[in-house]
Amino acid sequence: MARKKSMFRELRVPLNPDAGAAAAVNHKFDFYNKNVVYINRSVLNEMINHCREELPYEACGLLSGQHGRNEMMWKIRSTEKSPTSFAMDMKQVSAALTEMKKFSQTMTGMYHSHPSAAPLPSRDDIRNFHDPAAAYFIISFANRKTSIKCFKIIDHKAFQVKFEVIR
Repeated sequence: MARKKSMFRELRVPLNPDAGAAAAVNHKFDFYNKNVVYINRSVLNEMINHCREELPYEACGLLSGQHGRNEMMWKIRSTEKSPTSFAMDMKQVSAALTEMKKFSQTMTGMYHSHPSAAPLPSRDDIRNFHDPAAAYFIISFANRKTSIKCFKIIDHKAFQVKFEVIR
């Protein structure tokens, strides 16, 4: 019986926020340099609280900052009230992107929750998220336990990455 290929692999590419996926070929991923995803403690706590507030439905939002650090969180309304899917309100996305510019920030990532599933990106998540430089956080409340994982999605493949909480 052939072994089924997993869509999750150990990341072996550099995650330079200023480089595209083309620059991320045939290099070993180094967890001990600037390629770690950084997120402010207050932002991480806000993300968790936002996702908890929206239970039993999926919640979503954007992250912004400078130099690839996730320093601010932007709650985005999901146009779907569903425990298994979300769709970002594009008017709110546009407004958040405009506000980010006022803070001299760019979008550094996004997040959403899985109320009862593991914190792993679905095929839809992988297909719909296209920014290889951005972090993709998933907050899970499966089995009444909060767990968080961070991914980079490059060329329609999800790679789990280490994230470090700062401040």
